[in-house]
Amino acid sequence: MRKKLTYLAWFGGIGLFLALIFQQGIGEVLVAFASVGWGLLGVALYRFVPLSVHTLGWYMLLPQPHRQTPSGLFRMRWICEAVNTLLPVAQVGGELVRARLLARSDMRRSVAAASVAADFTLGLLSQLVFTFIGIALLLDRTGSADLVTQFALVAMVAALLVLAFFYLQHRGLFSGGMKLMGVVVRSEQWSALVGSAASLDNALRDLYRNRGAVARSAFIRLGAWLLGTGETWIALHLLGAPVSFTDALIIESLGYAARSLGFLVPGALGIMEGAIMLVGTLLGVTPATALALSLVKRVRELAIGAPALLLWARQEARGTKPVTEA
Repeated sequence: MRKKLTYLAWFGGIGLFLALIFQQGIGEVLVAFASVGWGLLGVALYRFVPLSVHTLGWYMLLPQPHRQTPSGLFRMRWICEAVNTLLPVAQVGGELVRARLLARSDMRRSVAAASVAADFTLGLLSQLVFTFIGIALLLDRTGSADLVTQFALVAMVAALLVLAFFYLQHRGLFSGGMKLMGVVVRSEQWSALVGSAASLDNALRDLYRNRGAVARSAFIRLGAWLLGTGETWIALHLLGAPVSFTDALIIESLGYAARSLGFLVPGALGIMEGAIMLVGTLLGVTPATALALSLVKRVRELAIGAPALLLWARQEARGTKPVTEA
């Protein structure tokens, strides 16, 4: 049933994506997209800049005895992003994959899973800050108080949910959830799972106790989101719609916010496109150019995501372990 709903959401997103393009004129959108030319390669390669900084934020969270090589963590983070963007996994399956890859090293599974859970949470928190920066700049740039208020209300609700998720992690979220489900499911195997969840909770608390590492990681993750603005700025210049870095930041932050909120739709297909078109139009970018921008982002995802999926398949086939630092 869950798979059926996922595929239904996926096809619905594809339908919305195509509807937006045909509504604005597929010819106009494709002409704008074609104007990027070989510049698309530069856009794709630039993605590795914020991706590397996101990896650094994860690296800072890991306790010294358990740190992997930066290159090994980068490969895991790259694979994680590819899984989330290209496969129908509701944008969270990649986190499970990188936790699995990390656990295949000499690191305890609880520590590996805890580092991914903490990194995922700090990524959400730092993205919220990035989103609120974009909302504030949009208000200053356009003065559209009514629309900005709607954006802000949605962002505030999302912030409350993320903060609640962060708080519950300190209160034994995973073991508590497993115990609650254990009221219905009673078996020795389930008791073992509850014990594993308790180990995960303890490892997660240990990570959060290192407040300096958590603060540095969150700051680095915010920097990665800000660096991601460069992709939008470069792409729009290639599309013949030069905008300021501020305008590119607004589009990037709210486009990614819409993508995160639409996590139930694989890749947030159609949802991210609609947000980019709406915000871009407010900033003077034509709808066709805005949709061409989203198309550039989708092709970039495929261009750097497909090799990552092949790398993942190769690692799974060989059963190799990431190399740890001495």
